[in-house]
Amino acid sequence: MATICADNALHLVDLTPPAAAPEEKTTSAPAQEAPAPEGTAPSGLHEEKPKPAAERASEPAFRLWTDASGKHSTEAILVDHEDGNVRLKKKDGSVVTLSIEQLSDADQEFVRSARAR
Repeated sequence: MATICADNALHLVDLTPPAAAPEEKTTSAPAQEAPAPEGTAPSGLHEEKPKPAAERASEPAFRLWTDASGKHSTEAILVDHEDGNVRLKKKDGSVVTLSIEQLSDADQEFVRSARAR
């Protein structure tokens, strides 16, 4: 737990109760922590489980899109394509609309193959 005191300093406070003192000293190896439950990080923090392969396969993948001149490119997902235009969603979340003729030949072919799906 963290607290902020009057001096505006962040102080970490350990709320773990002290371990009980052993009655006798033993020569065995030190006790190890029990493994963390599945789906949790050892520290008890939530760890996101990976998505199943079938679910990942259905998600569109980012790919590198290049303009017809070859001078400009961006990583984006094809959102849709109609009336000679494509909409691309960039990694920053912005969506751009371009004429298909503005894209490289390879990207135009990708759009045509996506249209056939």
